[in-house]
Amino acid sequence: MARVLVYFIVFFGMSLVVFSQVNPLPLEISLKNNNEREKETEGQLRRILNQYDLSAWLFTKKILIESDVVPHSHPVLTLSTRHLKDDELLIATFVHEQLHWHLEANSAATIGAVKE
Repeated sequence: MARVLVYFIVFFGMSLVVFSQVNPLPLEISLKNNNEREKETEGQLRRILNQYDLSAWLFTKKILIESDVVPHSHPVLTLSTRHLKDDELLIATFVHEQLHWHLEANSAATIGAVKE
């Protein structure tokens, strides 16, 4: 019985490691025009999300990538392709737009903070 439990724990632990490396954050990323820059930005974002734990800053899971657009949070968090060569700016933009979702979800606290 103990051996079965050990096998289960090892198998379960390995499954968690494999799953976390494949898809650490369950995001639904869509491309507006499906062009090369949007595909490259999606790859860049996925690489960043695998490299850094941004789960504390994840408030919406639907992401749209669109060329030549000003990034915005609503109705769908939309990222531009303008930061294709700059991971830090893409992270900053991603977190900034995510925070709009957090503030909206906590509107009473947000209004109170603004008043204060």
